[in-house]
Amino acid sequence: MDFGERYPRSVVLRQAYEQAARASVVLGDDNAALEWGKRALRVLPENPFLLTMMADLASRHGQHQLAETSASTPMAASARRLPSARPSNGRAASWRAPATCVLCHNPHPDDPARNEKSPKVALDSDDMCLQCHQSLRDHPGRHTRHAVASDASRCVSCHMPRNMDALMLRARSHEIDEIPDAEMIARFGEAESPNACLACHRDKDVRSLAGSMAA
Repeated sequence: MDFGERYPRSVVLRQAYEQAARASVVLGDDNAALEWGKRALRVLPENPFLLTMMADLASRHGQHQLAETSASTPMAASARRLPSARPSNGRAASWRAPATCVLCHNPHPDDPARNEKSPKVALDSDDMCLQCHQSLRDHPGRHTRHAVASDASRCVSCHMPRNMDALMLRARSHEIDEIPDAEMIARFGEAESPNACLACHRDKDVRSLAGSMAA
């Protein structure tokens, strides 16, 4: 008997199912994660902290209707830029690649008072990304489509844009695998699905973005 059968009226039923789904992902059991995730979404269908994970898992396992349903809500689009929409050890770590916080940050820096963000290399340096993506090191302009060494050519400018509301500033997204997506902004608008390209190119619109991304 699982928690839901034993306590069907529990106020933490959704949280219990969601945690079971996330634990299953960490353990590598995607099928169990999908099942627990479905139960959680039956309790709270517009769960922004679970929809993006379910869309990703469902698409990888050929459950295209579930993937489309999970990804096509404004809440899912908004949740893509929330750190709490990912497992605590990072979305990429649990779903995509062996990337965790300590790959880029040192939890015990020598001088924490002067190095609050504790990056292992210079802040915003491409070396954070190129330590894994070494094939892009020699000809970065081919990938970024911007002048080499310019701010626009930095990895973080596109893949970790400043589109999150922190207490005192606009913080960088730590989605990491975030890619400018013209279709998402056309569907939900820039407020719900902020786009790194249009944040800089204010004179452009979604149609020009779609054309340049397809080129």
